[in-house]
Amino acid sequence: MNDELAGNHQFPPSFITQHSTLIVFLAALLLYGLTALLGGNFHHQEFAYFNQLADALMRGSLYLPNPDSTHDLILFAGRLYVPFPPGPALLLLPWVAAVGVGFNEVALSVVVGAVNVALMARLLQSLTFQGHSRLDGTGALWLTALFAAGTVHWVSAATGSVSFLAHICAVTGLTLALWQAAERRPWLAGLGMAWALVCRPTVVLATPAVLGLLLAPVAAQQETASRSSRHWLGVALAYAVPVLALPRIIEKIQKIRPKTMNPKSC
Repeated sequence: MNDELAGNHQFPPSFITQHSTLIVFLAALLLYGLTALLGGNFHHQEFAYFNQLADALMRGSLYLPNPDSTHDLILFAGRLYVPFPPGPALLLLPWVAAVGVGFNEVALSVVVGAVNVALMARLLQSLTFQGHSRLDGTGALWLTALFAAGTVHWVSAATGSVSFLAHICAVTGLTLALWQAAERRPWLAGLGMAWALVCRPTVVLATPAVLGLLLAPVAAQQETASRSSRHWLGVALAYAVPVLALPRIIEKIQKIRPKTMNPKSC
């Protein structure tokens, strides 16, 4: 019975190949890129706080010395701080280091948004293959298209503003977490959730869904409840360690100051 169930939900080879995932990525990249370009939004944004935060982190500080605007910023002890978690700023570090704070963060948002669509395609494929969904390949493609062009993900990816960029980066982590949970890779699921949390902490509310996929029986593998409690504890720990560790590591990195700087100035 389990073999029959698994067989009924396997995708045709043309869909599960890397080539198909690449096509999904390129289609989303074209859609989001053209939307930003034709909409006149494919340029460095006015409130590019993550770019400026990335620059501040490279200088060993957390405040913005000369922000383009004070909108949404927090004033504390005479310094202006970005109130959002630093995930997108960390992703921008190499680009800001190479180009400067004027780097076009919308370009990054478009690329990350296209990656999210590809991840969603892989997630839906995995859900069906593992027996968690009855979608066939065509249904999964339509649902992927709905996610790409029928939700706020489209406008968020093509806008690339501060809050939307954080949203897009959080979706990357969450979709990766769900996909890897369906594939029974708890530490990769934990890494995905950890990344989502350093972009948008409210994503923690999705934890039951990720854990549900990690612990649910898989028809294709004929798993039963006979697994030992030690096994499930190991799965939970493998998931929890990166979730708990990554935010703490980033917090420690943020507190590092160059020896040449006066700590009181930071």
